[in-house]
Amino acid sequence: MKGSLFNVFIALCDGKYAIFNTMTGALVFADEDLKGILGSKDVRIDELDSEMVNRLEKMGLIVENGVDERRLFKYNYLQNRYSNRDAHFSILLTYKCNLSCPYCYEGRTTKPEKSMDDEMVERVIKAIIGKVKETGSRNLSLALYGGEPLLCLNGGMKILRSLSSWCNSENVNFKSALISNGTLLTRATVNTISGHVDAVQLTLDGPRWYHDRLRVFCNGRGTYDRILESIPLLREAGISVILRVQVSMENIVLLAELFDDLKKKGFSEDKGIRLYAFPLMELNPACCSYSSLCIDEDSYEDILPTIWAEGLKKGFVMAFKPTPSFIQPYCSFASDSSYLIDAFGDVYKCVSLVGQQDHKVARIDSMGRFIDVSFELCEFMARDPLKLESCFNCVYLPTCSGGCAYRSLLSNRTYFGKDCALHRTLEYKKILFYIRSKYSDRLKVIE
Repeated sequence: MKGSLFNVFIALCDGKYAIFNTMTGALVFADEDLKGILGSKDVRIDELDSEMVNRLEKMGLIVENGVDERRLFKYNYLQNRYSNRDAHFSILLTYKCNLSCPYCYEGRTTKPEKSMDDEMVERVIKAIIGKVKETGSRNLSLALYGGEPLLCLNGGMKILRSLSSWCNSENVNFKSALISNGTLLTRATVNTISGHVDAVQLTLDGPRWYHDRLRVFCNGRGTYDRILESIPLLREAGISVILRVQVSMENIVLLAELFDDLKKKGFSEDKGIRLYAFPLMELNPACCSYSSLCIDEDSYEDILPTIWAEGLKKGFVMAFKPTPSFIQPYCSFASDSSYLIDAFGDVYKCVSLVGQQDHKVARIDSMGRFIDVSFELCEFMARDPLKLESCFNCVYLPTCSGGCAYRSLLSNRTYFGKDCALHRTLEYKKILFYIRSKYSDRLKVIE
């Protein structure tokens, strides 16, 4: 037998090691002897009792000599990529927005002022039901976004009610989410979406005084208080809240102040509220106006763990065990059963490419059929991380799978390149942070 290609070894202060397998997600603590065995290309199983051998093999930390783990990864990767079990659709209800944020990646002056009309809403409903029938998917997840989706509330509710009813009659599991700026989430609106939306994602840019400089109404008025007022309304209605904290070069030192305020409001004690931090990125030409705020990719590994630790200190759950991409995909649209549909009825495979006509993969006709399917779909879906040399030999291949296809397109002018920006060293830091958070009372990690 041999040690797995995907074992990550982490030295602990007590002379022991944490060993994490990126293919299986297994984590064990070992002494120097066991660490040496698991790092060997020829495991001396005679030095281990049979029960230990069986346990290590079941966890994927050791494998038979004849096992090619890259082929095993590829099998799992392709099985997930082309599985019909789960279908996911993101619907851009409208390009309109009631805010005027200077860093909007969709662009403030370039985006069309288009919302879904009643006819397009019907087309979208037919298209989604048709795809789920075609693939036989047993789980359907739907995300409504924009622009600001609540500016097209009637259309969104029509889609939600129709799909929920159809899924119920066909015994298909249905989950839905709303990505909103939060400013239109009044009690009346929350009552309307209650029972139809499972989760709402909101975005914060820092403490009130800083947030209100950036995330503003068209008249320049801040939105911080209005967003936070919506959170108790959502929770009273049983709707989960996901708080996305935008991280920029300017607000890094301010986020502790934000976490303090959120804690004072009791949000850290509510398990129905989840917080995560994400770096501000230059995603397309519309982003050039805020490029100075974007965090340098080489700084992610230092900045993000510091923010995770600050959030954890305030009581928020910030540590999650890194998960293989074939269980929880890095990109939800890297699946053959996942699509984005915009207000024009154009179909895309990447949220960052929505609205860019040369990257649409299809459009929806009056019968709800996907027509004019382009070669772009094949290009996007044919991406294979095992064809990338640096990925082929990387211990983090199972959790990264080559990274973001769109960011590869930006830097390499092709989907068939690597994107290590959020993975190069950050995957290791995620494992460290998970161990520190989960086992802080038992051990310390050597940096």
